[in-house]
Amino acid sequence: MINTRKAPGSDGIPSRAVKKSKQRMSKELSDCVIYCKSVHFSSFKHSRIHSKFYEVASFTESKARKHLREAVALNFQTAGEGMDLNDGLFSQNANCGYVLKPIFMREADKRFDPEMPQKQSCYQPVVLTVQVISGQQFPKVNIKEDSIVDPLVRVEIHGVPMDQAKQETRYIENNGFNPVWYDTLCFTIHTPELAMVRFVVEDYDKTSKNDFVGQYTLPLSCMQQGYRHIHLLSKDGTSIPPSSIFVHIRITELE
Repeated sequence: MINTRKAPGSDGIPSRAVKKSKQRMSKELSDCVIYCKSVHFSSFKHSRIHSKFYEVASFTESKARKHLREAVALNFQTAGEGMDLNDGLFSQNANCGYVLKPIFMREADKRFDPEMPQKQSCYQPVVLTVQVISGQQFPKVNIKEDSIVDPLVRVEIHGVPMDQAKQETRYIENNGFNPVWYDTLCFTIHTPELAMVRFVVEDYDKTSKNDFVGQYTLPLSCMQQGYRHIHLLSKDGTSIPPSSIFVHIRITELE
């Protein structure tokens, strides 16, 4: 007689082999089953169209594309102050796209009022003192015109309404190579956790609007004190070496 009974385990596989197979399963991949569904492979047409060599079907493709658009939408279409502030904010963590809010904005039982920052529990204003010392090798704004830059430096504070402020140095006539200022600018900042500092270099013009030369923006919380070289960025956010400004930074608590 032919023995038709199957060995222990599923599909005639010995129980020892089944146990060994289960031990090789990845728990992380197994947990993803509830979020993904298998897609039958037909051709490389999809990958050629989207320049991707993979396809992920999570929920439905249309919903995934909708959520993706909502996640990356940014209402800035041209370079300028808004984009500079955005790039400066996310530069503090290698542009990962996520910055944790300050703790006073994460407290569920309290509401932060930007109009009255002094009411927050951890209110501690600071004084930012920036001494603009010199500049190095500013580019010509208009290459077609045989003109030398008359540079000035403007320091801008962006944050809650009480912190919004701008101050600038005097302009140095006909010296874009190594201008020297030694001008001191002082700011009182009531919410340093939300403050952004923007350094702007412009070419002074008596008869019309000043021309943009370069800028650099960073959060106040990321500023290091002491003597610093600030390397400028162009209007589209690219580096323009060796253009820079030399400054001294001092941050003290307001007594």
